[in-house]
Amino acid sequence: MNEINETYYFADINSEFQYGKYIGLPLYYVLIRDIDYIYWTFNTIYDFKISKITLAQIRLFFPKFIISASFASHIVG
Repeated sequence: MNEINETYYFADINSEFQYGKYIGLPLYYVLIRDIDYIYWTFNTIYDFKISKITLAQIRLFFPKFIISASFASHIVG
């Protein structure tokens, strides 16, 4: 398995951005405020990764979020 770049890894939806315009804010906040930024991030940043726990939380709290095949490639663990 490839090493995870911690800068772009989200263990859960409370994990904070370590980069970009939302640095220091949790993933759930960005999902609420600017969902397009999340789509842009996973299409632009190769190292962007989320855990299976994060995926489950997104599905639970953001059921309209589209999990595409390209997004699925960013899920680890």
